[in-house]
Amino acid sequence: MDLFYNQQKISQLPVTGETTIGQIKKTLNDWLVPQGITSYSVRLFFSNGTELSNVVFQTNTYDASNFQAQAALLLGGSIHINTQPAPVPAATTPAAAVPVAAVVTKTETKPAKARHFEASENLYLVKYNDEYKIFRTESDAYEWLLEEILDSGVDLDELGLTEPVDFDDENVQETITEYVEANGDNIAPDAVDLLE
Repeated sequence: MDLFYNQQKISQLPVTGETTIGQIKKTLNDWLVPQGITSYSVRLFFSNGTELSNVVFQTNTYDASNFQAQAALLLGGSIHINTQPAPVPAATTPAAAVPVAAVVTKTETKPAKARHFEASENLYLVKYNDEYKIFRTESDAYEWLLEEILDSGVDLDELGLTEPVDFDDENVQETITEYVEANGDNIAPDAVDLLE
């Protein structure tokens, strides 16, 4: 899905029928919070123009829900993130002691500055058997891939790997990559920049 930040398209976010609301919330939170952005809203639009109720991003009730029923409407859809102004702290002075003119001048709003991003966090996108995943580290991505390969009936000997597996080892990564790419339209760990 296209990813928009304050009405500007900045990237793509892989969303499938198996993706959960909680996974989307976590991915966005892990990207925004380290940049100091803690107050924002999320809106998801399907390819037919309908919008997912925004309450699903405002509560944890729907975190385990996925998009299986809407899978056909995901391609061409979009996710929009909009920052919200932080709440104004309550005045500590009693209301009767504050002159009306002072209140009027303090409530004037300054024009919002456009955000400019200097850097971003690289994440690793993986696709195996029509399931997309995003990982923070390359070694985590390779570990997940190997677990999926082993679950499909292949053993370590067939891959030429032995226990314990060092997922940071380039030879191990190359072996897993070759197996993954030789079997279907899978994607070995690919670094993606959320601000591309």
